[in-house]
Amino acid sequence: MLHSNGVVRKNLIKGNQRSGLLCAGGTNALVDANIIEDNLAAGILIKDPSLPDLRRNEITKNTFQIQMEKHAKVNWAKYQIENPKIIGNNEIPVSTCSIF
Repeated sequence: MLHSNGVVRKNLIKGNQRSGLLCAGGTNALVDANIIEDNLAAGILIKDPSLPDLRRNEITKNTFQIQMEKHAKVNWAKYQIENPKIIGNNEIPVSTCSIF
């Protein structure tokens, strides 16, 4: 999805050679009640500056269930609450602090 404000609802997103869903270019789409599984990269890849609205998705059996760039980390707790079936490894950037 590129520059999308649409809705992706009740789909089986499975068996892609890369990510199941790629959110790029400021995508704020609603991704709701999908099964996202068996994709070779991420189930959902969130690129800067996109912040999709993820709800009620079942995301399993991907290399990474959700993979995001650091800007999207602000929504990680919300994504976990609203998508309790994120099962497996995720790639969430860590915050670092350097004091000189």
